[in-house]
Amino acid sequence: MKSRKVRIMRKQVKRYGFPDTFAYETVVVLSSFMDRNGNVFRPLTYEQEDLLMPVIVNLNPKDVGFRIAVSNYYKNLRKKIEFQGAELEIGEDSQGQPLNIEDYLIWKMALAHPYTGKTKDECENNKMLQFYITDPEAEDEVKSSELEFETKAMVEFAKLVEDENKLDLVIRNVIIKYPEMGSLTELLALTSKKKQLKISELVKKDAKYFLDIVSDKDLQYKAEIMSMVEGSILIKEGNRFLNGSSNLGSLDGTIAWMKDPNNSSEYVVLQARLQEFGIPLKDFKKTVKTGK
Repeated sequence: MKSRKVRIMRKQVKRYGFPDTFAYETVVVLSSFMDRNGNVFRPLTYEQEDLLMPVIVNLNPKDVGFRIAVSNYYKNLRKKIEFQGAELEIGEDSQGQPLNIEDYLIWKMALAHPYTGKTKDECENNKMLQFYITDPEAEDEVKSSELEFETKAMVEFAKLVEDENKLDLVIRNVIIKYPEMGSLTELLALTSKKKQLKISELVKKDAKYFLDIVSDKDLQYKAEIMSMVEGSILIKEGNRFLNGSSNLGSLDGTIAWMKDPNNSSEYVVLQARLQEFGIPLKDFKKTVKTGK
C-alpha cells in the first residue's frame, strides 16, 4: 500500500472593491462535464467500473441498471475547492486498486476537465481555466529525471569538446528544433570555442534533446540534410523536404531516400553541390552504396 496525495487548486482572482477575506470565504465547485458526444464524462473504463463501482452504487456489474447507476453517479460528481485547495488521496493498495475510490474519481475527472490547466501558470494566463493540480511526487520525479538528463548531458558535452568533427555535426542539428539559435551559416562560422558555448546553452536549455542528438544513429544524415537546406539544395516546406520538384518526404523519409542505393547517383550530385556551396560536413566521407 502506498499513499499519494495531490491537491486541486483553484485560480485566485483578485476582485477589486472586495475585501481580501472574500477570496478565503468563496467556494468554487469542480463538477462533472459532458464529453464531445454529449455524454457525461466517464473517468473509468467499463472494466474499471466493473471492478471499482459496485461498492459505490451498491449494484452488481451484471445488474441491468448498473451502468445507468454509474452514469448517474458521474453526473453528480463534484468537489468543493476552497481557498487552500482540496487534497485527494490517489494512492494504490498492494493489488493496484485506489485507496480512496471517490478521491480517485475526482482526480481522474479533474485531469480531463476542460477547466483544468496543466500548471499554475497556464491556469492563471488562460481566462477559460479555473483549476490546476499540484502533485509533489510527480514534480519530484520530473526534477529527478531532469537531473539525470543534465548529468548525462554534461558527460557527453565533455566528450564533445574533445571531438571537433562531432561538434560540427551537432551544431548542424540543433537548428532542427531551435532555429532561433542562429542560421547554420552563422553557427558554422563560429570558432570552436564559441561553438562549444552555443552547445552548452543547449545543454542547459534542453538536456534531453542534446542527448537525443549526440546518440542519434542518423546524426550525420540529419546534419547533411540541414546543410543542404541552408544552401537551398533541398527545400523545406513544412515537415517535408523537396529535391527540385521531387518530394523526399519527412526528415526520416529523406534519410531513407539517401540510404537507398537506387538513389546513389542523385545523392552524389547533392553532396557535390553542398561541397560547392562551401559547408560540406567536416572531414566526413560517407560511403555511398551503388545498386550494382
